[in-house]
Amino acid sequence: MTINDWGVIIALLLSGAALVLELRRWIEGKPNLSLSVMAEAKTFPDDDGRKKLVMTVTNRGSLPTTITQMVAFYSRSPIHKLFSRYFSTGIVNNPSQIQPIPFEIDINRMWHGVLYYNEELLKVRKKGQLYVGVFASHMKQPTLIRVREPKPLPEKTFD
Repeated sequence: MTINDWGVIIALLLSGAALVLELRRWIEGKPNLSLSVMAEAKTFPDDDGRKKLVMTVTNRGSLPTTITQMVAFYSRSPIHKLFSRYFSTGIVNNPSQIQPIPFEIDINRMWHGVLYYNEELLKVRKKGQLYVGVFASHMKQPTLIRVREPKPLPEKTFD
């Protein structure tokens, strides 16, 4: 092998590495929404006593996006969820007074939305079939998170 052959091999390896890095940048170079839920939230000092859920959306991607809707879904079983077959769906009206929808969520920023429970939502949550999420401008499908029944706090006595 001549020196020219070695140069071609090195150039081929470098171009392959550059292609892999570009593919990774292309895949990761979009908004990435991360959801978290407080299933039974209280506000202080001004709690109105109604049962509510607070959802936090964080954009961990490299581009901003716009949150267009907060939604709630009921699923009959995990198989129905897998195939996006929901029993009932709904849009949450006015989920945030401070950050109204549509809301542009920048890189590494958070948005908070509130869902007030009714009796039907509480029953579905108890069964583990309630999902909440958001629609954003960069995707066709919603980003969802399952709402689990909160664990009871242990009774502690202080002496």
